[in-house]
Amino acid sequence: MKLEENSQPVVETKQPDTNCEITPHYDEVMGYVEMPISKGYLDKCIPLVNFIETYQGEGPNCGKKMVLTRFKYCNLACPFCDTQKYTKELVPTLYSLKDVDVLLKTSPNLMITGGEPTLNNKVASDNELSQLESTIHMVRNLNYEFLDIETNGFNMPVLLNECDITAVERGKNINISWSPKFITEADREKNYTTLKYLISHSGYTVKPVIKIVIGDDMKEYEEFIYRAVTHYNFNSNRVYLMPKGTTYEEINHSMKRVLNVAHDLSCNVSSRLHILHSFA
Repeated sequence: MKLEENSQPVVETKQPDTNCEITPHYDEVMGYVEMPISKGYLDKCIPLVNFIETYQGEGPNCGKKMVLTRFKYCNLACPFCDTQKYTKELVPTLYSLKDVDVLLKTSPNLMITGGEPTLNNKVASDNELSQLESTIHMVRNLNYEFLDIETNGFNMPVLLNECDITAVERGKNINISWSPKFITEADREKNYTTLKYLISHSGYTVKPVIKIVIGDDMKEYEEFIYRAVTHYNFNSNRVYLMPKGTTYEEINHSMKRVLNVAHDLSCNVSSRLHILHSFA
């Protein structure tokens, strides 16, 4: 991994090898996806830069008390990222599944965020899981009452498939919040492909929501959400618009635009409590 001054980490992704058990998943929209799960993963550790009790600051579960598990690395380098102090500065600490389960006994709701939880990054040691493996590990095996996963959609087919199986087989209450990002033209194409994938899988038990940031200079994000609701018929009740900003003044300014778009599309509005009140 290479880290330059004032930049996001350049993360290498891990390729399946003979030490992995491959769970194949084919989707007619997204194509063939491989999900590597390291053998003996139950004995391996989860790398986190945040592991605390806190409150969800945005989206459909805003204000809900949760155990926060945050990964460091991301496949994107968004200039408006509100978690760079974690993704840039902190070194991951390794935790066991038991460590997380102990905290869930007093706070039974779990949040998995990043970084990007579905990034299958190379790991520093044989005792460590990638972020994707860690996410699937927690989805399948932790004793949570409610699970909230935040993703930019990098590996949506694998994530949704694993969450839906767990929701059906274990009776778990799971939410996926998808926050599409438009940093490159490739991101634009992938986001529309992911949107079509979610619509084609609307019969799943787990029904992801779109959680998207709106601001004066976020025209492509605004266009995407208009097209998602009016052209692709994505359920507007599963859309949450949030104001862009890293300060109270910026968020208050952006909220005016958010309210106008939400009114036009009959969708939901979310504040960003973690930014306004400075908690993780």
